Amino acid sequence: MSGAYISTLTITLNAWAMSPAAANPVDAPSVTAKIQAPHCVLRLSKSKKTTESCYNTFTEGISDATGQQITDAPANIKDAVADAAFDERINSIALSKNSPHAAQENSNTVIGIEYQLNNHSGESKIIVAERACSSDTGGPVDWQIDLTGSWWDNRISSFKAYASCYVNHYQFSNYTGDDFGWTGYGYPEMGNFDNRTTSIQWT
Repeated sequence: MSGAYISTLTITLNAWAMSPAAANPVDAPSVTAKIQAPHCVLRLSKSKKTTESCYNTFTEGISDATGQQITDAPANIKDAVADAAFDERINSIALSKNSPHAAQENSNTVIGIEYQLNNHSGESKIIVAERACSSDTGGPVDWQIDLTGSWWDNRISSFKAYASCYVNHYQFSNYTGDDFGWTGYGYPEMGNFDNRTTSIQWT
């Protein structure tokens, strides 16, 4: 992988994966220093430690996140975000044709991408889980991460959700304080919630 900087450490203080049955959370190791490459893939798991790999280009990050099923994502993030076909390709990996919410395990399911700057730009954090979401905002949380003490703490300015997931951003650790609100889409700007996210949940 040309130009890739890969780390097996995570920069999150707590990265938890919750099963639809609300299993016990899985703690991950913490590294507060920023990983050097700008586009990182954070893999959540119900049974394994959370790991993070970082790359110099968005193209390389998406290739890793999708298990090399998408190897030609635009290097310019704005081009990717503006391309509806790109979103469809991301979602098609997670969701089967026979069900709106795929139940099968898929270790290359992109559930969301968080961006450092407005308009889906700057550095990116690609969140990968083992399955698509339940889309039930009143039920158990499927996946969650706490960014307390990491480089990404209070640095998120835009985001997108995938794999039938609804996502909510919280002001403080442990999913407390003000929240942005559940949404199944993405926002190019977060208004008064800009740079105020410390923890995130997906369902």
